Amino acid sequence: MQKQEFIYCVHFRMAPLLIQGNMRTTFYFTSLAAIYTVFTTKQIGCSVTQLWRLKVSEGVPYRSEECEITREMLHRSPQTKKYVN
Repeated sequence: MQKQEFIYCVHFRMAPLLIQGNMRTTFYFTSLAAIYTVFTTKQIGCSVTQLWRLKVSEGVPYRSEECEITREMLHRSPQTKKYVN
């Protein structure tokens, strides 16, 4: 049985960054704290402590005027063993 893993999807209503010529509105992170390595509290609309308090880490979505943050299950294909001679 595989351990369940999750990612956090941050979807902005308006693109906050110009990345490689693209105006992206959706970003993916492995933790709530990782969101704040790219974006500021002002861009998100709240602090990471508030996201934990609102239980986003347990699957409750966060919605503000700036963005929406949801927790999504990450699906992986089963790993097969590789034998090296």
